[in-house]
Amino acid sequence: MRKIAERPLSRALKIYQNLAIGFVIVACLILSGVIYLSISRVSIVIIPKPQLLKVSGNVKILPLPSQAGEISGAVYSATFSASERFPLSAEGGTAVEGNAHGEVSLINNTTQAQPLVKNTRVVAESGVIFRLEEYVTVPANGQLVAKVKADNVGIEGEIPPSKFIIPGLPKGLQDKIYAVSLTVMTGGVAYVRPLTGADLLHAKEVLSKKLLEQGITAGRSAIADTVAYDGLVSGITTNKEIWSAKEGETVGEINLELTQEINLVFYNVVDLANYAERELAAQVPAGFRVTVVNRGDLSTKFVEVKDGGSAAIVYVNLNGQAVLSEDAQVLSKDRFVGRAPHEVKTLLKASEAIESAELLFTPFWIKRVPTLEDHISIEIRDPNEAEVVLPE
Repeated sequence: MRKIAERPLSRALKIYQNLAIGFVIVACLILSGVIYLSISRVSIVIIPKPQLLKVSGNVKILPLPSQAGEISGAVYSATFSASERFPLSAEGGTAVEGNAHGEVSLINNTTQAQPLVKNTRVVAESGVIFRLEEYVTVPANGQLVAKVKADNVGIEGEIPPSKFIIPGLPKGLQDKIYAVSLTVMTGGVAYVRPLTGADLLHAKEVLSKKLLEQGITAGRSAIADTVAYDGLVSGITTNKEIWSAKEGETVGEINLELTQEINLVFYNVVDLANYAERELAAQVPAGFRVTVVNRGDLSTKFVEVKDGGSAAIVYVNLNGQAVLSEDAQVLSKDRFVGRAPHEVKTLLKASEAIESAELLFTPFWIKRVPTLEDHISIEIRDPNEAEVVLPE
């Protein structure tokens, strides 16, 4: 069979063929670019470095707050006095016998006040004799606390709580006017040694605490008809401090007479914490947000009484933490478009507010940040999560 020869394409047809092929290639490139732009994404994961926040300053506490820097509260001020003996510890001391002593409550169940002179005998059920250390008058149908000391030296005077008769009274009154003790008598055996500054400090701390407890009880009673505030800050001023011995003297015990002015400021803990937290938030710089407020560490300190005792100034301190927020300038997406991963990390590493970061690309083979900002997402994780380390 005879073969038909192929006719070569005309020049014009070849041109059209090349144009068609070129068009297909260009279309494929455009389509590839569109697909790339539409699917390429990056997630920039940031581990921020927490920044310490601290707010401190004075707040005024008064019954009816009316302006910024004030919260509701009550103020109580009074002066309290007490006297107490403090035996020295046995460590480093030499045992010597002394007169046991303590306190008794003198009780008068008659309609007449009963005076008792200094050295009046009060005899315990065990037969141990004690004597009043000062003149007292026991009120009718009342009682008072008085100091007593054993007649004889020695450990036999260290008796437990007991009932006492007063043998100097007529027989008919001895069951109506008597004494009781609530604590053990001490001092029958004392340990003598040089008095130290630590001894003096301990005694003052103990007695001052007792006076403060008295003040708190009286203060709460005084404001009981107003509001039951759950917060309290105190200020204490010592007005009188009289010691029976000085540092360095060799003694077995010390006696302290203490008078203190006690100022108590009652307030609502939530109100004060909210005030401090608002002040803390006001200090947060642009581009940061508060993440932690350490309300449990809220501290207060008495400053002074104001307005004739109806108000008080209290120093308040509150700590917290802040981290970068997504609107921070350092996280502006236009800084990252079209950049390589190491460039982005270098930019982020330069910020003191960023601990570490990583870039997660989709699809995984993409090597540069997309040029469209809406294809860039930024995630700020909790600093307590696993740390992402920036490479050097």
